[in-house]
Amino acid sequence: LAAKRAFCPRLPIANDNWKSGTTTVQALWVSSKTTSTTWAGFSALALTIAMVSEHIFDMQPCAWCIAQRMMYIVIFLFSTLSFLLNEKKYSFYIGSVLSLGGIGLAIYQSIVKKNPFACAQTIVDELVVNLGLNKIAPEIFEIRVFCSEENATILGIQYVYISMIGFLILLLMNLYFIKRKN
Repeated sequence: LAAKRAFCPRLPIANDNWKSGTTTVQALWVSSKTTSTTWAGFSALALTIAMVSEHIFDMQPCAWCIAQRMMYIVIFLFSTLSFLLNEKKYSFYIGSVLSLGGIGLAIYQSIVKKNPFACAQTIVDELVVNLGLNKIAPEIFEIRVFCSEENATILGIQYVYISMIGFLILLLMNLYFIKRKN
């Protein structure tokens, strides 16, 4: 087996305690499947918290809240597709870019909500209306308040920062698996 490994380093090994410095095919498969499942679960949890907050605790979403929901939905769909296709080569990098996009949306919302005139009509309003998302699924995509009006908090932390922390956790998870993979 050792002689075969010298010529074929991707050959799976029988003993995980053997320290060769190589990563086995099986280990890469498990980590990519686990990561995709974790991304999907985390995104579903974030969306569930947003829906419960809106429909049970009456914390109405603004346009940028909806944009962040859309990003969590994109991450959920991407991670589910990555899981089903068993894609492991680029999924960590794409997941990192999507997480950075979510962080960017949250940062932009935290800046814009201080200026009431910047929240009047946003690109998110246009996107939601032009795609018809507010008609297809108003429970999820209907914009109900201006971002300058809404300062919903959970445990004293504004919702926008909780969402930012969620995207940051996804980013750190991706970076961890990229580092572990390399």
